[in-house]
Amino acid sequence: MEIKLNIEKKHLYFGAILLTLFAGIILVKSYDPSQGWHSADQIASGVMAGPISVSESGGRVTMGDDGNNPYLEIRAVDGSGQPYLDFNNDASSDYNARFILTGNDNLKLDGANLEISSGSATISGSVIMGYEVLTSTGELSSVTATCSSGKKVIGGGCEFTPGLTNYILISRPLTDGTGWKCSQEYFMNIRVYAICARIN
Repeated sequence: MEIKLNIEKKHLYFGAILLTLFAGIILVKSYDPSQGWHSADQIASGVMAGPISVSESGGRVTMGDDGNNPYLEIRAVDGSGQPYLDFNNDASSDYNARFILTGNDNLKLDGANLEISSGSATISGSVIMGYEVLTSTGELSSVTATCSSGKKVIGGGCEFTPGLTNYILISRPLTDGTGWKCSQEYFMNIRVYAICARIN
């Protein structure tokens, strides 16, 4: 018995397409998602087995679940970068708010204020507010100690040479909160202190 097959080029194209589709179905149904690959069913449902990782030459972003503790990790793999997370609600700027790791133990919020609308904030460490004590000395009726730019006065006072007869008439913060003012009855040497910090 002699069998002859007439195979044209269009038949080869059609066969290649069928073979590709069949291989894709096999991969979708059989590949292990725990190795970082996700099936069509997982993608369609929005639930994927993790961790999910995106890597570039200098860093890696990973999402996963560490024993019922979901996490998002942003890592500079060589230890020299400054990983950051941006928030933006318009298309005209790079970011409106950015959390950036500027050192091994320093996380900075740039471009926005951090607001706690309800509840409370518990801080176990120290709060860096730019605390400083500034002084000003003079023999005028009124002397003022002024805070550094961007800081507000949170306290202050005045002193003059002990043993001399003098009276402090005014000891108060400036009306705009940028310093401390003292007035005396006599024109003696007086020193004014302003305690300042970065507050609003």
